[in-house]
Amino acid sequence: MKKLRNLLKKFIVAMIIVNNMYIVPIYASAETVTNPINKLAGLMTSIIAAVGAIILAKNIFDFASAYQNQDSAGTSMALKGIVAGLLMISIKVVIEIMGV
Repeated sequence: MKKLRNLLKKFIVAMIIVNNMYIVPIYASAETVTNPINKLAGLMTSIIAAVGAIILAKNIFDFASAYQNQDSAGTSMALKGIVAGLLMISIKVVIEIMGV
């Protein structure tokens, strides 16, 4: 058992040494690496903005209905939804302001 453990230790050390011998530098431009991530981020912000437009339209309708029925709770909820929709539509600007 002790021989097997020592043999395993020697094998692991040999693998680490061999692995470190063949380090190959990789040269890539920053644009090549970040381009797919930027495309994905653009797609996600576009989807969020589209959903935000739908939420904004629905809450404007809800606000008009609540205002006509003089429902203060419904009006308040609709105004919160309108603000949320506007934030979702302008998500790209919000992210740029945050510096992410």
